Amino acid sequence: MHPPEEIRARLREGDEETRHAAVQSLAVLGPEALPFLAEALGDGSWRVRKAALEAVVVLPGPEKLDLLLQGIRDEESAGRRNTCTEALIRLGEEAIPLIPALLADPDPDIRKFGVDILGNIHDVRVHAPLLEALEDSEDNVAAAAAEYLGKKKYREAVPALVARMERGGFWIKYSCLQALGEIGDPTAGPAVLAIVGEEDLRKVSLEALGRMGVPEAEPIILEALFSGEQGWRKIAIHAAARLDRLLRERGGNSKSLRDGIRKGADEEFVAGIKELLRHGNEKLRAGAMFVLGAAAGKGAVEPLLAILPGIGEDEQAVVAEILQQLPDEDLPALFPSLRDEQPAVRKWAAAILGRRLCRGAVPQLVGSLEDENGHVRGEAAKALGEIGDQMAIAPLITLMSDPFSDVRQTAVESLVRLGEGGEDLRQLVLNFLEPRLDSPDQDLVASALRIAARLGGEKVIARLEFCLKDERSQVRRAAVEALGAIDSPQAVEILQLALTDEDTMVRREAVQMMGNRRSPEILPFLVPMLRDEDLWVRVRAVQAVAGIGLPEAHRVLMEVVEREAVGPVKLAAIRALGQEGVSSSRPILFSLVDGLDRESRMAAIEALGRMEGEETVDKLISCLGAEDWGMRSAAVKSLGGFVGTERVRPALAAVAGEDSDPMVRRMAADLLEKKVP
Repeated sequence: MHPPEEIRARLREGDEETRHAAVQSLAVLGPEALPFLAEALGDGSWRVRKAALEAVVVLPGPEKLDLLLQGIRDEESAGRRNTCTEALIRLGEEAIPLIPALLADPDPDIRKFGVDILGNIHDVRVHAPLLEALEDSEDNVAAAAAEYLGKKKYREAVPALVARMERGGFWIKYSCLQALGEIGDPTAGPAVLAIVGEEDLRKVSLEALGRMGVPEAEPIILEALFSGEQGWRKIAIHAAARLDRLLRERGGNSKSLRDGIRKGADEEFVAGIKELLRHGNEKLRAGAMFVLGAAAGKGAVEPLLAILPGIGEDEQAVVAEILQQLPDEDLPALFPSLRDEQPAVRKWAAAILGRRLCRGAVPQLVGSLEDENGHVRGEAAKALGEIGDQMAIAPLITLMSDPFSDVRQTAVESLVRLGEGGEDLRQLVLNFLEPRLDSPDQDLVASALRIAARLGGEKVIARLEFCLKDERSQVRRAAVEALGAIDSPQAVEILQLALTDEDTMVRREAVQMMGNRRSPEILPFLVPMLRDEDLWVRVRAVQAVAGIGLPEAHRVLMEVVEREAVGPVKLAAIRALGQEGVSSSRPILFSLVDGLDRESRMAAIEALGRMEGEETVDKLISCLGAEDWGMRSAAVKSLGGFVGTERVRPALAAVAGEDSDPMVRRMAADLLEKKVP
């Protein structure tokens, strides 16, 4: 029996596993498999149809498209229709030219399939046909087009959606309102306001207005908020919170809305909103948080902070944002929360007071620096840095000895921020730090040095030079880091001393600080470090030399590549040549590609990908035939920069169709799909 006939027989057997295996075996037939796949697309088994779909979408040629169009028109098999629809969606841009024929079909079901396909393809070319479908005489087709235009947030569709809404029936109006809400363009606000009075559409209209952030919707939102209908009120709660956020994002404020909420709220209303703080719907909870903050003022502090321990970080941030909007006179209501039994409450209270720059909270925040919880101490330190009161200097310096490194770092950053608040504050911080520079605690000395360098500039260079002679390596390392932060020739001169330090960590730091300057003057100091006894000092020296970006530095890097044995230093130099696009290094890189060491070969291929020239392209194309899949994948990746050239696309196409490794094939196929000029 001829194999195709045998396959057809297997496809018609009753056993699902047999049919599934038969579909999978069709992959080797190519386009010849289409007649058999056409039958399998309508199979009664979801697994078989899915396997047929996977086989069809990878087949080349236009014949598969005709097959799928025929399947969509098969009124006898819903399974075939749905599978063919999914296949066209999977084909994406390849399927777009076929859709006009579906949209012009006299059968509204076929037109609806066409809209569904367009709506699920992520390509800007679907917008125009969706706009055409919006005018379809069949409400289901037009409503589906509106839905997809909304999901795609296609702002240019707003005028068409408004026009279609104004002359449509209930279902069209409903779908267009939903779409306009998804898009959120406030220019549609007047048209939606004109409809909000229609009983059956008021909820969806209010939702849309809330998403648009239309200030004119405020009276309607307030009316709904204080209505006795719970469903109406819940929509209004969400709309009010959304309007507040959008107004603030646009540089305005929601004072009028907040005042309206506060004026209309009574005890019963506030109690009802409090109950919603623990509702199962996250968006409704967020809306209730905003409304409660507006309705109760300082009375909202306790209930909002009370829910913090039971909600996630994102919602905690929403609570904090709402409480940050308290008027100045209500901020003291937060002070007792700094002593709450829950660490989350104490932490967020400190954060809010810091963001509001509440000077009245400084004594309480200073007390929070001794909190038993490290997160609270850190947040209090950050708040004090934001407020910038000199009363915080001494306590923050004490916090530099905290057992937690992140708290110590926050104390350092806050002291720097304080010192940057003016000359008097700067001098105060430096004066308080001076005794710490002689502390036996090397961590404390290191932190003090970093602060002094950032605030003192050139004035502290002499002290930093002295610290380079300290017997404690951590202090010397901190002095190097501090010198690196000072933009001064004198600082560079002193950094040279650290290049010969006995401690490898100090030398590594010194090389990095030198390299950060990216100045040609440092090259003579870096060259000896390329022969340092420590491997990672040499690696950092390579990176520092690369940063200079001049021909002299490139020559040094090429010498390193030729001199060094296989390892991190050689690889760092190869990658540096690639990053700098040093075309003069091509002969060296070509030699490495032809060498025996796998890592060096792959690094050289990657480096060549950053260099222009026909020779480079030829070499990379030759690597597509390497036995090692890693070499081939590196070559494909490097050819990505040349994918628009005439010779590269056929080479990548061959890899996409024939390479033995699926990952390499996928990489090549992805590159070919890219749009090129």
